[in-house]
Amino acid sequence: MPVRHHLGVPGFAEYAIVDRSSAVVIDEDVPFDVAAVLGCAMLTGFGAVRNTAGVSAGDSVTELGLGGVGQAAVLGAVSCGASPVVAVDPVAGKRELALALGASHACAPDEAEGLVRSLTGAAAAGCSRRPEYPPSWSRRSR
Repeated sequence: MPVRHHLGVPGFAEYAIVDRSSAVVIDEDVPFDVAAVLGCAMLTGFGAVRNTAGVSAGDSVTELGLGGVGQAAVLGAVSCGASPVVAVDPVAGKRELALALGASHACAPDEAEGLVRSLTGAAAAGCSRRPEYPPSWSRRSR
């Protein structure tokens, strides 16, 4: 019987069996922590904005949570031409990084609804955190 792994993405193991399509060669000078962010957070956050949400130029995006995935979502929104791009997180340093990555605005969670409303004229409906949602997701409005 062949040995298989879950969803084509093995992890948390010293050794893993991977399909050729799941393997990527990285240069020896790329640190593992950088490669891990590029291989996980970038693909997830950027891909969610570009491929799943289908953000395009002129869409407004509010990103809640600015960890690795959230920062990658900010980059994705900026690269798609979204405006405004609002980055929301309780940690000031993460908000500063999001602004450096191209977010047009950044604020603490308790300021998000007022800021989004003032920028778009729309309520930040759907932007509140609910236990069933992951800590980072994007919302776009047209």
